[in-house]
Amino acid sequence: MGVTLGRKIIKGGAVNGNDGSCNLGTPLTTKVEVFLGLAGANFGLCACEGAGTLEPTCNKQNGFWPGDSCGLNTLTCGLAPLPFPCNGPTYSSFLMAMNTDNVREASVVYSAWSLADDLILYADEVWGRPTSLIPTSSGKVVYKFYTHMQTKEDTAADQYSMVALQTLPTASDTKLSASIIAGNQHQ
Repeated sequence: MGVTLGRKIIKGGAVNGNDGSCNLGTPLTTKVEVFLGLAGANFGLCACEGAGTLEPTCNKQNGFWPGDSCGLNTLTCGLAPLPFPCNGPTYSSFLMAMNTDNVREASVVYSAWSLADDLILYADEVWGRPTSLIPTSSGKVVYKFYTHMQTKEDTAADQYSMVALQTLPTASDTKLSASIIAGNQHQ
């Protein structure tokens, strides 16, 4: 929840929920130099599809609902590979609005996640794409074996490298990859 809530706070604007709405004010994007999203559910969580929408955090308006189908794929959000082509599912209104506005959360945006995340599950895949990848990311780090909490707690040196030095950490046996994302580099 931290990554998506942090992104929205930085982007500002209205937040609507079943229990009311509020305005977070003007965007803070020009005041944030580096934003690092660790293991975020930017495209939803597969645990929230189908009956999962009954949970408040999984609702279709402002929750982590990933959509119940994509193309001919139904209730198979985390299946890899997907049996049929998937050309962009409809998912939580809150997440869709944030992911499609193309406003960067900071001058430099990094995403990091683990393929063994025990909360996000499915090797971080939601309808064939990594849910932890912030669309405006400048770079990404993918870990092989960390749990959700280990991704936060055992990567302090990597976090420092990205936030303080604005550089991706060097690859090691605990990381699958660290790479710059073409077209989203810091200007």
